[in-house]
Amino acid sequence: MDEKPAIPIELIEQIKRARKQARLSQDDLAALASTSRRPVYLLESGRGAVRVDTLVRILDALGLELQIRPKGAVDR
Repeated sequence: MDEKPAIPIELIEQIKRARKQARLSQDDLAALASTSRRPVYLLESGRGAVRVDTLVRILDALGLELQIRPKGAVDR
């Protein structure tokens, strides 16, 4: 039985795409986000959860932000 990744696949793919578009290695992104490479690897591989503050720093380093909205809400 396959386990569901700790982070939604859509988020994982957006992060990987943004990192590659910025031509950053996982090590480069980790340095920009003031973290080690392990959280970046865990996040991109879907093999583990990362702390919310670490996720926010990774997103910020990529010029992305986390938004919270009710389920089923539509972008306008």
